[in-house]
Amino acid sequence: MLRRGPVLLLLVWSQTARASDWPMWRHDARNTGFVRLRTRAPQRIKGWQFQASSHVWGYQPGMSVWSSPAVALVRGAPVVVVGSYDHNVYALDARTGARLWRFTTGGGVYSTPVVWRDPKQNTRVLVIAAASDRAIYALEAESGRRVWVHTLEAWRPTMGGARLSAPAVGRVGDSWAVLVGHWVWDKSMSGHMQEGGITALDALSGTRLWHTPLGDDQVSSPVIARLKGGDRVFVASENGNLYCLDARTGKVLWSQTERNAIMASPAVYDTPLGPRVVIGSKFGRLRCLDAAHGAPIWTHGTGHWIDGSAAVGDIGGRRVVLVGSYDTLLHAVDAVSGAALWSYRTAGGVFSSPAIASGERRTRVLFSSWDHHLHCVSGADGSLLWSAFLGRPIWDSVSLGDSIWSSPAVAEIDGQDVAYVGSYAGPFYAVPLDEAAEKALARPGSNINFWLTMPIVMAIVAGMTLLVTRRRRRR
Repeated sequence: MLRRGPVLLLLVWSQTARASDWPMWRHDARNTGFVRLRTRAPQRIKGWQFQASSHVWGYQPGMSVWSSPAVALVRGAPVVVVGSYDHNVYALDARTGARLWRFTTGGGVYSTPVVWRDPKQNTRVLVIAAASDRAIYALEAESGRRVWVHTLEAWRPTMGGARLSAPAVGRVGDSWAVLVGHWVWDKSMSGHMQEGGITALDALSGTRLWHTPLGDDQVSSPVIARLKGGDRVFVASENGNLYCLDARTGKVLWSQTERNAIMASPAVYDTPLGPRVVIGSKFGRLRCLDAAHGAPIWTHGTGHWIDGSAAVGDIGGRRVVLVGSYDTLLHAVDAVSGAALWSYRTAGGVFSSPAIASGERRTRVLFSSWDHHLHCVSGADGSLLWSAFLGRPIWDSVSLGDSIWSSPAVAEIDGQDVAYVGSYAGPFYAVPLDEAAEKALARPGSNINFWLTMPIVMAIVAGMTLLVTRRRRRR
């Protein structure tokens, strides 16, 4: 069902934060997962890995080992901020992987923390994270000290868990606001409650500005964009609805209903024909709508459900939408017409959101799939550049589609591209995208060694078997 709101004619990108910050779960309204940083003391970055907890926590639906990371500048130095299932938010040196600080919450941190710089106090940088203890935390980015905390629902013995989205920071009227999608529930028979919605908090104090219920299902990470006429919040729900809200009041301006659950977050972008929003769902459809009032524009079908968010980038003079599907393909679609451009097939369903590393020479697209690899393909034609094995899940049995696992983020730090991603095998990785690293990772796997050595091994085993048999007969 479509409910129409006021028609807005022009999309202007919302100045939600500085380019060196990470104000939304995929950095910007297009979900590129890419940021450019310039530091005070440039230095070459080598690959590293970080291991947080040695304890293997029991798997639950909605649980992931790592959140998707955020990369930003703090005091002129590049920092990676990431949440973990061990109830901690970690700040790591993006160059070395050294732990700068950690902050312990009352629950797992599965959604991306964001990094925001107060425009009135340039030196004040906050990390804002949402945890499954129903609380949103604002921390000093330099030290990890708590600035404020806001609990969405007070604790009581019958209170169940919660699934909170990544926060998004943007301008709301005269204030800077933090917006968080959430799903909380009470397990008691008498006070049974299950609510999904979105809440806006003042970014500096944590006081509530407004709250909008959106059914009783899980809500995606919100995206803030500025359309002509005001700031808008785009958010999806597992109940199959995509919502457009007035960022100032939280009023729903329009909604569009999909035929199946939506796990992904929307991406918002501009075209010569006006602003657009794209969203994928478990129905296996990538849909493009007019961002002004929700009218359908085009649809691209995939062979299976879509859990990860689509990303939009400019590649070769064309605006392109990239989205992964459990049909094992990464799809590239023309953002204006919806025409298929290319696809890349993996050996498993593509669960992650792609990161678009835009460079002067070429554009690279990075994403993870259920073949346990991080893949890097050319944005021009989808050809494979390299892939890296990240390890298998730490749990014996994981239901596909139960959780949104960590998606890679790419930062261009002083001209060097580095990918950051958390593996469901446990480690958190930094992978430089320079030529030496790509050559090492791009060495194609081959079964030739297996076929050459197998006859030799079989001959040795057969010989030993005959030798042992003859000795036993002699005895």
